[in-house]
Amino acid sequence: ASENCVCASTDPPNKMSVQDTPQLVMLSFDGAINEGSMPFYRQLLDGTQKRKNKKSGCKIGATFFVNHEYLDYTAVHALHNSGSEIGLRSITLNGTSDYWSKLDTDGWKA
Repeated sequence: ASENCVCASTDPPNKMSVQDTPQLVMLSFDGAINEGSMPFYRQLLDGTQKRKNKKSGCKIGATFFVNHEYLDYTAVHALHNSGSEIGLRSITLNGTSDYWSKLDTDGWKA
């Protein structure tokens, strides 16, 4: 194996100690953000000491994949300003498999 290759292993990479090995946790949410869901997100991402990386002091963030339906844009703006990433999942959220192939010109313009 190459020196730059890290193969699957139970050992920490580059002979790091277990204590110095960074732990990566990814948080992502899918769907509308609104005032009904904001109390949970505020509590989760509150930035207090228990919600920070102990070594770096950085607060945790999350990625939100949103769709337009039921979306509160003010709440999205607040989450983005607090350090979270926002991605667009869908505007229409139409899950029908042949919806797009059968859509007429007026539907595409909408």
